[in-house]
Amino acid sequence: MPGSRRFCCATGPGQRFYATAANLIWLARSESETVSIAPRTHKIDSFPAEPIKNKRFPTLCRFTFLKRKQADLQPPDCNNDGQFIVNQKLFYGSLAGILLFSVMTTVSLLAQLPDWLLLLLSTTPALIVIILLVASRSRDKQSAEAERKKEAIARMLGNYMATSNGAFDVVSEQFSSLRRELNQAKDILHSATEKLAGSFTGLDNETEDQRQRLQVLVEELYNVARGNQYKEQTEGINRFSTQSQEIVTNYISTLSEMKNNSSAIVDNFSEMTGQVNSVVSLLNDVNDITSQTDLLALNAAIEAARAGDAGRGFAVVADEVRNLSRRTNQFSDQIRDLILQTQSTMERVSVNIQEMAEADMSNALEAQDQVGNMWEEMRALNKGATTQAETINELSDSIRQHVNTGILSLQFEDIAVQLVDHIAQRSEQIEAFINGLIALHFEQSDFEQQIEHFQTRLSDLEKIINNGKQGFAQLDQNKAVAQQNVESGSVDLF
Repeated sequence: MPGSRRFCCATGPGQRFYATAANLIWLARSESETVSIAPRTHKIDSFPAEPIKNKRFPTLCRFTFLKRKQADLQPPDCNNDGQFIVNQKLFYGSLAGILLFSVMTTVSLLAQLPDWLLLLLSTTPALIVIILLVASRSRDKQSAEAERKKEAIARMLGNYMATSNGAFDVVSEQFSSLRRELNQAKDILHSATEKLAGSFTGLDNETEDQRQRLQVLVEELYNVARGNQYKEQTEGINRFSTQSQEIVTNYISTLSEMKNNSSAIVDNFSEMTGQVNSVVSLLNDVNDITSQTDLLALNAAIEAARAGDAGRGFAVVADEVRNLSRRTNQFSDQIRDLILQTQSTMERVSVNIQEMAEADMSNALEAQDQVGNMWEEMRALNKGATTQAETINELSDSIRQHVNTGILSLQFEDIAVQLVDHIAQRSEQIEAFINGLIALHFEQSDFEQQIEHFQTRLSDLEKIINNGKQGFAQLDQNKAVAQQNVESGSVDLF
């Protein structure tokens, strides 16, 4: 028949041995692909797909062996070509069977034993071969199953390591974003404080210039009062006194408002200090989490060491988790140092603003007393009073501009509050992300359950990473402050 192999043998004791051995081997390994047993010139090329049937046995043997398709499942003790791998025991057993067969054939030729006795004796080597084949097949199946399980565990551990590295890359990226936002807040505070200090410095200079001009004006009025024009300038003196009083009153009122605004600034700095303390507290919580992570990684390494070779991969994972925990602790310490520096800077700025406000107010009160004394002396007003008054008005406009600049600089409080809130939200996102990783990574289960549910845990880890990335991306899109100083950008005020 097409696609088949045929084996023909003549009658005789040796031929009957091969036929009997072929049938018995088929019974023991009917699903095998190929085996080669080639004593002398007789060869069985393959095991049949069905038992050998020949009505002419034992007179004339004609066997048809159906060739298996290449798509059939290969047994664990076959190589890539389908050839059965004969181990040392099988080899020596087969050799013993062949030697026994040769001895029995010689004896049968000499003693002409009956066929049934010769058949019984010739079957014994075949039975030995079958027993060795069955034992080898069972052992090789167990070895192959263990090897496949080991490879599956290695692949899953590799995937888990790669996914875990991706998760901690996300954490590292978010800490970088947190550090950038803190630097942005620091730059905004520095810019606003610098402009506010410049505004108060300009205000002090303009006030001093105004005082000097008023002094010159008073001296001129005094000189005029000593002359013959006293009576003619009485009305002008009264008018100038009224205007000067109004100017000084407005100036005192402006300084009083600035003092109130400075007090409000100090209060806002106090609130910002409290918020920064909250951020420091959150970073302390992050340090606690990293410490717990380090401890859990150590426990995992101990459990992996107890598991022996099977837990070696988990020991590597535990070491990597402990290293990442230490790096996270270092990042938290760096962030805490930056926040503490920012807090110290804000406290110094608050003290400086308060001192400037108190100093300006004391100078204003002193100037008011001096003006009161000048009013008693300004009895002689000359024609230059109008010119000096215009100069004073110009100085007032300059002071107003400095005040407006200071008010504009005060917007940094809103910007800083929004940045700190955004930093707090990002810290909460990072904390939730790390807690999810820890809860998944250190879930308690025995070794067999870990193998069975490893793929599920890997899928959950990927889901946590994807959700974390989406949350961080949304947080970046909803960022309220994009500017680096108080002069550019826009701010969402609430």
